[in-house]
Amino acid sequence: MSSRDIALKIALLHLTKGNIHEEMQQAVTNPDFLTRQPRDQFRFREDMARRLREIVQAIRAWEEIGDKRAENLFSPSLVDMLMITHDHQPASPAVARTENEKEENGEDGAGV
Repeated sequence: MSSRDIALKIALLHLTKGNIHEEMQQAVTNPDFLTRQPRDQFRFREDMARRLREIVQAIRAWEEIGDKRAENLFSPSLVDMLMITHDHQPASPAVARTENEKEENGEDGAGV
């Protein structure tokens, strides 16, 4: 999953969290809800609180994944570091000698 996908997932979860808050607010101000039995009101509030807890836990989990992924993007792995050092190693003396001989003889490696 790419960093962009993770960010979209987190944004969607925040949107869902906002929708739950809005549903709770509408229920509290709705006269029909207030005329329900206290047991029904309690169940509704308990269900909304449970959904909210699940969303918050999911947001935290995805944010941790995103943070770990971001940390890994900016720190090169051991393999990357070894490849970089391999690319910048000086040529062996034998290779350097043959290159110097070509330059002295006027050979540029181009065909005749």
